[in-house]
Amino acid sequence: MKKILTILIALTITIVAEAQKTEISFSENSHYFGNIPEKEGQVEYKFTYTNKGTAPLVINEIRTGCDCTSCEWKKEPIAPGQSGTITAIFDPEGLPGKFIKSIAVFANTTPSVHTLTVRGYVIPQKSGPFDNYPIKMGHLRLDNDNLDIQILNRGEAYKKEIAIINSSKESLDIEATIATEGVDTEVFPKRLAPMESGKLTISWETNNKTPLGPVDDQINIIHNGQIAGVIPMYIDIHEDFSMYKNGYESAPLVDVGHIEGDLGAIRSGELVLHDFVIGNAGKSELHIRKIVCKDPNVTAVMKKGIKPGKSRKLNITVQANGEPSLRSAEILLYTNAPNNPVIAYTLYYEII
Repeated sequence: MKKILTILIALTITIVAEAQKTEISFSENSHYFGNIPEKEGQVEYKFTYTNKGTAPLVINEIRTGCDCTSCEWKKEPIAPGQSGTITAIFDPEGLPGKFIKSIAVFANTTPSVHTLTVRGYVIPQKSGPFDNYPIKMGHLRLDNDNLDIQILNRGEAYKKEIAIINSSKESLDIEATIATEGVDTEVFPKRLAPMESGKLTISWETNNKTPLGPVDDQINIIHNGQIAGVIPMYIDIHEDFSMYKNGYESAPLVDVGHIEGDLGAIRSGELVLHDFVIGNAGKSELHIRKIVCKDPNVTAVMKKGIKPGKSRKLNITVQANGEPSLRSAEILLYTNAPNNPVIAYTLYYEII
């Protein structure tokens, strides 16, 4: 009797499982885009599908063969008898000629994988005079606007050349200016005839008197007396450590514990004092060359150096001015220690 009951239960489960199944049916499995211009942007096509089963249909994942093809679809279950769409998006740029791209659709069906394809022909874009100058500033075009600068040690030199071209039908008088002392900009030639190319050179010869710390500035690109655009420039000037040619054994060595502090809630207008202890585990005196903090409520002072084996407090003052808010003040300490040329200490507080 138990054996018969077990068989009946198994049959019932099988019948229910077969009754509750999903089945996906596409109106078409392939689409031909035809001829597509290479430089006119993406094209897309919506594949329509229907749930022909008796249980909700879910498309779990869609994979494409390359980054040039992507898909968008509804993530929610599709009820029996209902339809949905999969939008196939193809980017033709850089892919001239014939193409066939496969799309793998993974769903809670049997089988679980279904394949779609998109096909077509990408019409090659004819090369133009400005293809190598993608950055546009007024009537001037540049090959790039990235100065590739992050850290520059005192005594190091920086030089960068940017190719430029006059894209207008009139001659342009070109100049480039920057406020930061020591940074030189040169345009050659200074006057560009129509369709004439030239170059912009940015150079900086730093020395031991160049101020330490971040330099956040911009180069103004000017033609015919008007600013056509700007090139941002960010440089962090560090100490010169070239004297340690044989290693850092004789150098100062920064020794700090926590690099952040939390003052909690401070009433508006209240003055709070805070200390940050810095030690020197090296063999020569440690100096804090410069202190930088962009939070106007925070000041930090350390007047003397730190001898080997000693420590000293950085005196921090917080004057809680401003609207109630949570604050995080980053204090940058520029040192003469090659193991840690910049100490970053973050101070959290809340004005109430």
